[in-house]
Amino acid sequence: MKSQKVLAVAMMFCLAACSDDARTAWTSVLKKCAVSDLTGSSIMYFGPSNAIGPGSIWRKDDDGSFRLRYALSDMPDPKAFFKQQKEFQCDGSAETKFSLKAAAGLSSSISPMSADLSNDFQKAKSITVKANSARWDLVSEGPYENYIDSLPSGNGAKTDLKEKAGRFVMYQALLIKGFSAELEFSDSDVASLKGKYSGAIAKSITGDLTASLDAQWSSDNKLTLTSTDDFYVAGQLVPFSATGWAAGGGSRFGKPEDLGSKPVITRENP
Repeated sequence: MKSQKVLAVAMMFCLAACSDDARTAWTSVLKKCAVSDLTGSSIMYFGPSNAIGPGSIWRKDDDGSFRLRYALSDMPDPKAFFKQQKEFQCDGSAETKFSLKAAAGLSSSISPMSADLSNDFQKAKSITVKANSARWDLVSEGPYENYIDSLPSGNGAKTDLKEKAGRFVMYQALLIKGFSAELEFSDSDVASLKGKYSGAIAKSITGDLTASLDAQWSSDNKLTLTSTDDFYVAGQLVPFSATGWAAGGGSRFGKPEDLGSKPVITRENP
């Protein structure tokens, strides 16, 4: 179980901690994919997740932080309200390389990491990251409204959106396909790590991170982690009104929220 958790957290560690913040790291990776609209203050980076995505429900706390109320995994199927946008192919020959710093303070309330887990990754000397493609998935307003309306009375997500003020919906989210990360270790560290992390890794959840990973070692002390799942890494929040916004022609979705330069995000239990 420990090795599964470590490998799952690796994906968030690689891209949210190898630079000043997740926005900087992911922008570096995705510039190989020609994806637009990545740097605006309405874009939230939350790290690799299959649970957070288009249609997830949020609120803004009094301290200005954004709190995840309901992830997609908290909402019943079928969720037929996604609209896929253009897919951007990434340059497979272009990799993004980061120098690792000490893995201090990497835990987040969205996807917590224990001190024990972070110790394994701060041993890496360098890391190289790439993705095959990226795509924005958009919420279709009508189907989403119908989905919320059709939920049974007393459903938490329905109550949140229809009876409580100040709720936000993730209107679009950025999907990553074909992720891999290569970590390089010293001879001494390989000896202690190689037996722990090798081969196919079953799905393991730390916080909201869910991804099937494969771990393979090469002869030059490099560990390659490959995701066999697609996952979301960023999104855009819009305010939701149960009755519709007058300025938006009756739409229940408002304009994209300005999150600030470095929004604080966390998860709360509804």
